[in-house]
Amino acid sequence: MASIAGELRLDGERLAVRIERRYVATTREVWDAISTPERLRRWFAEVSGDLRQGGEFGVVFGEGDDNVSHGRVIDCQPPSRLEVTWSFGAGADDSILVAELASEDEHTILTLDHRGIPTDQIGYGAGWEAYLDRLDAHMGGGQLGDWWEATSRLIPAYSAAAAALDADREH
Repeated sequence: MASIAGELRLDGERLAVRIERRYVATTREVWDAISTPERLRRWFAEVSGDLRQGGEFGVVFGEGDDNVSHGRVIDCQPPSRLEVTWSFGAGADDSILVAELASEDEHTILTLDHRGIPTDQIGYGAGWEAYLDRLDAHMGGGQLGDWWEATSRLIPAYSAAAAALDADREH
């Protein structure tokens, strides 16, 4: 089974995942890659709307209502912090997604924290980890990996981590 890079934790009756990545790029370069629709399209998905404080946005991952996310920008402090509400699929509850960037030597540390994830949506951790792998390839000019393949490989490990959290909660 693959090991996970994310830290899975309980968030009340829901889940949260935190993933930290180091990129060989300036903070501004990573910020542009995570906050500019043209750049997001290259490694993530089709993003439209306003990614500034108070703005609303949509993300299209594929065809159909179940492949669309939408949200609102809660906090935007370029080039260090982006906090948004996140709702995936028709009728889904909001969760909170925070991306924070910090410089360290000639690197940028990106910390992605997604909380308020429904317990039946364990794939979020695997999906974010696969997307951050694609961001790494994008930043380095490399070949983007297959998101679905990477996510599918990681889901069993995230499921095991979630089961361990459930077991701890019951004791």
